[in-house]
Amino acid sequence: MTDSIQPVEIGKNKVDAERVPLFIIEGVTYSVLKKPRPNIGLRYMRVLKEEGQEIAVAGLLEAMLGKEAFVALTECEDLTEEEFEEIMNLVQKLALGNKEAPVKN
Repeated sequence: MTDSIQPVEIGKNKVDAERVPLFIIEGVTYSVLKKPRPNIGLRYMRVLKEEGQEIAVAGLLEAMLGKEAFVALTECEDLTEEEFEEIMNLVQKLALGNKEAPVKN
């Protein structure tokens, strides 16, 4: 029976990651991965379990946004809690493929 199992070849159909706008700070548009790789969501869940929500959220944001956008968001003095929750909910939905995955603060 195991003779009929074919291994999954990971990475053979690699494509460039498409990005979509997520937020704007002082006229600069920052984007997020439109279809993130599954390992981003898996990494988020692992870090969430092992190290807690704060570290997991920071890692997820940086993975999805990229370093430049993540730093811009962390340094934005005008960011409100509501705006942050909206951004996080969208990022989490994309990363986990879940339409109902809100972050609770």
